[in-house]
Amino acid sequence: MLTRRNGVVLGLALLLTIGSVIGFGAAQGPPTFQAADKLFDQKNYAEAAGVYGALVEAQAEDWHRAAERLIMCKLRLSLFGEALEAAADYVARTEGTRQEARAERLTGHLYMLLPHWGTRSGGEFHRGVREQGTFLHSHQYDKKQAVAHMERARDLYARQDLAVGLPIEEGAKWLEERIECTFDLVNLLSRFGIYDDEPQFWYRWWGERDEFLAETAGEDDFDEG
Repeated sequence: MLTRRNGVVLGLALLLTIGSVIGFGAAQGPPTFQAADKLFDQKNYAEAAGVYGALVEAQAEDWHRAAERLIMCKLRLSLFGEALEAAADYVARTEGTRQEARAERLTGHLYMLLPHWGTRSGGEFHRGVREQGTFLHSHQYDKKQAVAHMERARDLYARQDLAVGLPIEEGAKWLEERIECTFDLVNLLSRFGIYDDEPQFWYRWWGERDEFLAETAGEDDFDEG
């Protein structure tokens, strides 16, 4: 039976609980770069990714750096699919702005940094994972995606309207990035072919498309191996 004294005790306990929850929320506060960078430096990449993601969603000042750090966290965690998703989201968020060229260039590089192998299981390609299923190489697919993003970046860097109004120093940096992007594209186009310093790419059935391997792999641009 609930007595008056018990009711008072329960009421106080409830107030203390609510107060602690409110206090905890206030202590947490909004996401900050300081908190995210601290977690990143401590190699707590999963938690850091959460904070960087919140900064991107909030469009915080210098959120572009948060977007890049988010991708880096996913890479450190070997979550390659999520890294690509974060990069695609970054490109979408920068559409129509000067930063889109940089986001496209970053994504182009990302495709060449990832492991170019994995397992197709359950109709999906699991990058960098060996498990039950069909083991595949993704060199040609990754190269095609990388080149497409880098070509888009090159075209955006060439648009004069995006550079209008830039201070002299930033304008010079924009021109420098444009030149570097062109060389990046040339480098990508020469990858995984006879000019690579790797014997596995010296032969046509590795460096170029091989229709027999493509058919056995079951999907374009993936080679069974």
